[in-house]
Amino acid sequence: MKEGRHPNCSNRKKHEIMKLSDQIIAHPWISKRVAEYYRWYPNDLNKFSQNQLTSLTSQNLKGLYIHIPFCSEICKFCPFNKRKSDASNLEEYVVSVCSEIDLYSKIGVYGNLSFIYFGGGTPSILSPKQLEQILNTIRNCFEFQTDIEISIEAHPKHITNEYAIELKKVGVNRISSGVQSFNDTILKNIGATHTAKYSYSASEIMRNHFDNSGIDLLYKCNGQEIFHWENDLMAFNKFEFNHLSTYVLTLPKNQSNSGIEEINMATYADSYLTSQNYQHYASCATGGFDFSREGYKCKYETEHWGSPQSEYLGIGAGAFGFVANRTTVNLHNIEKYIISLSKGKLPLLSLSSSDSTELLHRNFVLGVKTLNIDLKPLLKINDNLTLLDFLNRIDFLKSNGMVVVVDDNLQVTDIGRYFIDQLSEVFWSGRQIQFPHLETTNLVAFERTN
Repeated sequence: MKEGRHPNCSNRKKHEIMKLSDQIIAHPWISKRVAEYYRWYPNDLNKFSQNQLTSLTSQNLKGLYIHIPFCSEICKFCPFNKRKSDASNLEEYVVSVCSEIDLYSKIGVYGNLSFIYFGGGTPSILSPKQLEQILNTIRNCFEFQTDIEISIEAHPKHITNEYAIELKKVGVNRISSGVQSFNDTILKNIGATHTAKYSYSASEIMRNHFDNSGIDLLYKCNGQEIFHWENDLMAFNKFEFNHLSTYVLTLPKNQSNSGIEEINMATYADSYLTSQNYQHYASCATGGFDFSREGYKCKYETEHWGSPQSEYLGIGAGAFGFVANRTTVNLHNIEKYIISLSKGKLPLLSLSSSDSTELLHRNFVLGVKTLNIDLKPLLKINDNLTLLDFLNRIDFLKSNGMVVVVDDNLQVTDIGRYFIDQLSEVFWSGRQIQFPHLETTNLVAFERTN
């Protein structure tokens, strides 16, 4: 019920009986609710020099993110580093990726890996032989945990029975596909390069061949009504996947549904999926929700966002990593990336400084994405001013209904889950708040001038 229908009840009671979407829309923060994508922190860029290599030694590596910036066709809605490919540049790129992995091991980076994640771009543009070449290089450099998760993002058009069989043979044990919708009109409106036929066929093949599989669905698309969204979610549920990522469409000049309709779509998905035994366990951004069945959370997401964050290598042109307590940003230009490695140099654009206080901020900025942060390490800080600063920030979020503290754990509330980027911003340091959080186009511009 909406506020005002029961004038004799207390404000607290009114708040409790309002449905979640109404509570979100009525919240004072609604005017600043924007879907960003804070995927790295600190925000400032520090030009890398090769004499910094000694600062990158580590024995705590837990995973690799491998960026494949090639696509056979370009989708309008993808914001990541990418371009159309041909066979020759792809082959050269694979060799460079292997060289980068090998170079990190030679400078003293070691670890027992729990995840390898191929993202893009379109990683499924790689042949099984090329994937095997990369995975063999990783095996030669690092130890694998027995339950390592090796995950690949795949375009619906690339997913055939033959390809799925070959992926499993080379060691891939998790697959995810950006089907985006099961509706031809919606796919056409967003500029997707596949049709609903491929969304259905890819989904069936993935479920037939992989125990651990999932898809992405987009909402707030041009021409998309709530009933379209309901149908897409029901189609997803029919395949009994273990994982679903839902993303709000963030195209420039996107003239789709209003913010209120977006919130109604997001809360409907949450309610429906919860009823089907899925748990919302992480949010890449405001408007981005990751759901899984018990035991199928994506390790890449929980490890590199969850508090405390694991160290992982960002491999490939435009990749981000976190190693030796430093954030790495790779060159985005593919030619520069390849040339750098041909000369035996790490292809880094930026390497953050390692500051203990900034690392503490990072723990919270990214940690809220997995909806829970252990506060016990914070309470052991000897610096009273730093401790007080963080406790004040937490109290601010508590007073706005965004978080609660239970048994020394910071937990994001039902409302807070819809303001993840705004929660992250509360934990930026005074220094970092001066810098914009740059994304692909801005990073490319920075690269050109440095």
